[in-house]
Amino acid sequence: MKIHQRVVENGFSSNFMVVNALIDMYAKSGTIHKAQELLDKMHDIDIVLWIVMIIWYVKNGYIKRDYELFIKMPHPNAISWNIKIVSYA
Repeated sequence: MKIHQRVVENGFSSNFMVVNALIDMYAKSGTIHKAQELLDKMHDIDIVLWIVMIIWYVKNGYIKRDYELFIKMPHPNAISWNIKIVSYA
C-alpha cells in the first residue's frame, strides 16, 4: 500500500508499466481485489495484463471471477484460451 501511495504521490499513476507492476504486486500478495480495482481504472489494457489477471484469479481459486474477466477480454488469443482451458482442468 505504501508503494502504491508513493507512486500516486510522485505522479507515476498514469505510467502503464508502473501500474502493471502494481497490479502484479497486489495479485502476488493475495489482494487480488486491489489489483482488479487498478485494472478497472485503466483505459488501455494490453493482452498481457488481461492474461496476468486471469492467471492470478485461477491461482487464487476464483474461477467464476476468472471467467467474468475472460468474457470481458476484447480479443482473446491462443494463449488466453489455453490458460482458460487449463484453469478448468
